[in-house]
Amino acid sequence: NKQTDAKKKKSLAENYEKQLAAKREAFTKDYAAKVKAADNNITAQIGKKATEMGYTMVLPKSAVVYGGDDITAAILKVIK
Repeated sequence: NKQTDAKKKKSLAENYEKQLAAKREAFTKDYAAKVKAADNNITAQIGKKATEMGYTMVLPKSAVVYGGDDITAAILKVIK
C-alpha cells in the first residue's frame, strides 16, 4: 500500500503471488505425503490383522452385495 509506483506495485504483487504459490505447493506435497503414509500404515495393519484371522481377501462393505464376514470391529480395534 505504501508503494505508489504502479510497476513496482505489480512487481511486488507478482512476487507475493509466487511466494504464496510456492508455499501452497509445499504444503500440498507435505499433506499428500502424510496422507499416503497414514493410508499405507492403515492398509498394512488391515492386512496383518486379516492374515492373522485367516483371511486372504478384504473388501470394503460397499463392494459386498451379499454374504461375507464383517471384520470391521476387529480392524477398528487394531487401527485405533
